Amino acid sequence: MRLDTGQRSWTKTKGPCGELKPKHFSDESVALIKKVYFEDFKMMADLDAEYESAPKTPPLPAEEVIDDDHLIRVPERTLVGEERELEKATMVVDDLVTSEDFEVEFDLTLHKVYTSNVGGILKITNTSGWYGEPGDRMPAFLFGWNSSKIMTHMGKAGKPNDFCQSKYGMPLGKVQHILARLQGSEYTMYVNGEESCTLRGFSDEAKYPAQRNVQVWLYDQFNDPGFASIAGGLEIQNPGVVTSMRRSRPATPTGSATCR
Repeated sequence: MRLDTGQRSWTKTKGPCGELKPKHFSDESVALIKKVYFEDFKMMADLDAEYESAPKTPPLPAEEVIDDDHLIRVPERTLVGEERELEKATMVVDDLVTSEDFEVEFDLTLHKVYTSNVGGILKITNTSGWYGEPGDRMPAFLFGWNSSKIMTHMGKAGKPNDFCQSKYGMPLGKVQHILARLQGSEYTMYVNGEESCTLRGFSDEAKYPAQRNVQVWLYDQFNDPGFASIAGGLEIQNPGVVTSMRRSRPATPTGSATCR
């Protein structure tokens, strides 16, 4: 039973009390009502006690708002989805986002040894230069002079053209899986899952910082490409979050590329 003005309700035992208003009740009348309606007041008291004794659901925690505006989430990318011949001055994309640690992998088929010079395969760069300046090769892959061995360059502070060379030459006409990984202080190239060469000394201070609008070439305008093709995909894998980024304006991608 409620004593609020205009509130219609029923008691368990005595029927409607809709016409009763607070002004009608004195202390004496309230005491009389509690006596007459004892069962109703006991029922309400029991319900209140049951409610108070019941296990309480803890309140939901306040939603934590994480300030991550300074973080750049770097997706994995597949840049070449089908086999294609290497060509001079061929840029695949110019909007790649990099991180300090990364993996680059692709399938490579050598058709003929380039005898008169080195032969370009793949170059990732944030400059318009050839080599020798910070960011020119980050990394790059080339066939050695008159050789089927692969040289891979990965620059760092003080050594923008640092490189190592695969242990063995590539067979003609057979697909070889190439993977290069910069992790911690080491940059390692693998051929068909076997470690082929390693560069060291990539301290936090020596590594290139994460960057936007990086270019990928198959190959650039300075070196002739090798007589080879990339088959079955060119994938760039980065850690999920980059904590520092040199920001620049977005670029319009060229060539074909898919993201995932």
